[in-house]
Amino acid sequence: MDRSEEARFHRGASLAHIKEKSKETVASYSILYASMSFNIFIFCYIGETLTEQCKEIGERVYMTEWYRLPPKVAIGLVLIISRSSAVTKITAGKLVQISIATFGDVFKTSFAYFNMLRTVAM
Repeated sequence: MDRSEEARFHRGASLAHIKEKSKETVASYSILYASMSFNIFIFCYIGETLTEQCKEIGERVYMTEWYRLPPKVAIGLVLIISRSSAVTKITAGKLVQISIATFGDVFKTSFAYFNMLRTVAM
């Protein structure tokens, strides 16, 4: 059996499992989906938190009483403010920013694919 036939066999086997609707199969796919969704959510939450905290750094430095500080320290604060204007973010392959909005998009898309597979299997 070559690779393309093997891939078709495995794809057909998974569609057959969905068609069976046995309790074990549904439970195992549900647990797998929940664990993968939770994993993606954790990454997206961390990315969102990082972005928000980096935005706050510039705001907090700006709100300090910089005019009461020595000139060398005040110049350092200007550099911090200018650096914090460039938003730090976590990306997936330098293509997509990881955030809660991204998690929502992934979640919606995965359900759309699931519904498509379910329709094809029936």
